[in-house]
Amino acid sequence: MIDKFIRSNFDRIIQTQEGFDHDIAMVNAVKFKTLNNDMVKKWMRDYGLFQGIESADRLKIANEFIGYVQDNNEDTVLDIESSFHDLHSRLYNVHKRKWLSATSKLLWCVHPNQIVIYDAFVERVISVLQCLDEELAKNPRLNYPPNVKGEKDLQLVTKHYMNYQNLVKKLASKYQTVINELKNESQTNYNYDLRIIDKVLWLMGDMKSEFKLGQVHCKIE
Repeated sequence: MIDKFIRSNFDRIIQTQEGFDHDIAMVNAVKFKTLNNDMVKKWMRDYGLFQGIESADRLKIANEFIGYVQDNNEDTVLDIESSFHDLHSRLYNVHKRKWLSATSKLLWCVHPNQIVIYDAFVERVISVLQCLDEELAKNPRLNYPPNVKGEKDLQLVTKHYMNYQNLVKKLASKYQTVINELKNESQTNYNYDLRIIDKVLWLMGDMKSEFKLGQVHCKIE
């Protein structure tokens, strides 16, 4: 359904992803156990994840993520639902606000080939594709993220995230052959295929971005 869009915009998407050196630095810091507060705070600040949060809480949040990484054995089989709920709860208990996107982004740094990053633009696209694709329609209807008014709502957010990431992974699986073909043609060394399909969907959902479709270039008016 979207293979033509993927083919038309693949080179741009790969070029963008290859330029995210700060993401790779975080992944490597987790892998080689060199994470520190300054690195985590800068990375979160660059992604706008600290808006409205005072300096003292920023330090606590960075420490919570570092503590999460230290508490989880890298050899343990990943339970995404449990891990998401654990980290999300830790962040929420430091500063009571929405942490859905931030939790997924931080978890991606720990498990870059298994975690899907949550994004509202992507969610917008999936909500439409789910009405057109029979495989996606088998999942529960993607709705707005639950409001978090207390700790009892954290499990609802986890449930929402799990449905979201399952839908993205279905799309990733469906178009894996196309992505593999295009990666071979471009000779890219970029290894995070979930981020590729994520960027495809993000580009489709960002109404401020130009895109190509075959020979047609859709520009911003």
